[in-house]
Amino acid sequence: MTGHIRHISVKKWRLAIASLIGTAYTFTFFVSSIGWMYHPWMKFLISILLVWSAFGYRSFLNLFKNLSLFYFLTFVIGGGIYGIYFFLQSRNELIVGMMTASRSNYGDPVSWAFVLTGIPLMYWFSKRNLEAVESYKTRGQDLVKLDIYLGSPLKSGPITCKGLVDTGNQLFEPITRIPIIVVEASQFHSRIPESMVHLSNEEILIHEVDRSLANLSDEWLTKVRVIPFHGVGKSQMQFLIAFRPERIVIHSQQGIFETERVLVGLQGKKLTKDDSYQAIIHPHLLMLKNKVNQIEGGIA
Repeated sequence: MTGHIRHISVKKWRLAIASLIGTAYTFTFFVSSIGWMYHPWMKFLISILLVWSAFGYRSFLNLFKNLSLFYFLTFVIGGGIYGIYFFLQSRNELIVGMMTASRSNYGDPVSWAFVLTGIPLMYWFSKRNLEAVESYKTRGQDLVKLDIYLGSPLKSGPITCKGLVDTGNQLFEPITRIPIIVVEASQFHSRIPESMVHLSNEEILIHEVDRSLANLSDEWLTKVRVIPFHGVGKSQMQFLIAFRPERIVIHSQQGIFETERVLVGLQGKKLTKDDSYQAIIHPHLLMLKNKVNQIEGGIA
C-alpha cells in the first residue's frame, strides 16, 4: 500500500525479500534468548531495512517519506484491528482473553484468527479511503465557481454553480469555434424555456429539435444553437442543445476569468452522483486573455 500511495512501482523480487525479512522477524518473538530484537531501536532499524528492501534507496528524503508513510499505514491498520477487536468483545470476554494471554504469552486462538482476517480487511478499507481522499483532493483543485449571466430580458442575477475544469472537454461550435461548457439543465429552473429542458433530457433526432425550437420566442431563437456530436459508442449523430449567454464569470484558484465568447450546453441528467459539481468547464476559457484584472479569486 505504501508503494501504491507513493506511486512507486515495486519489483516482485524486492517485495519478496521484504516479506521474508518481515516473516523472519516475526518468528523471533517465539525465541526468548533473543529478546533484544524487540528493543525500540532494533524495531526502528528493521523498519528501515524493510522499506529499503522494498523500494530501494534514492535519497535520504525519499527514504524518510517512504518510512513515514509505512509507519502511518501500520498504525492505521494495526490500530483499526485493535479497536474493532475490543469493540466487539464483552467485559467478561476481555478479562478471559487477557488472562489467557498472560498465561500462554501467545494470546488466544480467537484473537490470532481475528488478526489474520482483520489485516486484509483493514488493508482494503484503508486503501479505499485513502484513494477517496486523494481523489477528492485532486478534484478539488480543478473545481471552480461559475456565474452564468443570461442577459436581457432575464436580468435577475446570475446562475451560480460549481464547475469541473475538464481537460478532456474539447467541445467547440463547429463553425465559429466557440468553446462550449456543459451545465445541468436543472440549474436554470424556470429561467429557460421548457422545450429546451425537454430536449436536454434525452437523445434527440434533428426532426425533434426543429419541432421543439419552433415554439421558442424570437429572443431565444437568436441565442439557441444545436451542436452535432458523436457520443462514445454511438454510431448515430447526436445533438446538444446550447445557448449563448450574455457572459460567464469563472472564479478559480488562478484568478477570475470572464468571457462573452462561450456557449452553454444543457445536460438533462446529473453529472455526478455526489453533486460535487454541476458543470463541466472548457479549459480554453481559463486562458490569460479572459482573465479579469483582479488578483483575488478562489472558490466560494
